[in-house]
Amino acid sequence: MAKGKKTGGGSRKGVPNKATAAKEAAIAASGLTPLDFFLSLLRDPAQPLQVRLSAANSAAPYVHPRLANIDLGNKNNEPLQVRVLRFSDGSHPTQPVAAKALPAPVVDRSGTGV
Repeated sequence: MAKGKKTGGGSRKGVPNKATAAKEAAIAASGLTPLDFFLSLLRDPAQPLQVRLSAANSAAPYVHPRLANIDLGNKNNEPLQVRVLRFSDGSHPTQPVAAKALPAPVVDRSGTGV
């Protein structure tokens, strides 16, 4: 028996076992994967809408991964703070910028629309 370092044996990472390899070979030999089948139903205009929607729902996990939840906060569970900086007025980014009033809108009441 070896001491310290493992001397071979065991499964190597990423190499499928015999059952998985046989299943993948059978799917490849058939020429039609589950995704191909669902997409063929989805794209067939002769199929009823309910069948096409079900095929789209079944094919979605193969094409689009689920979005992960993200925590919008700081490390100390403080709420997220957003600061808007404007550099066009020449102010320094650490100095607050006073809000400027917008001009009054021009309203055309003549009825001509011009």
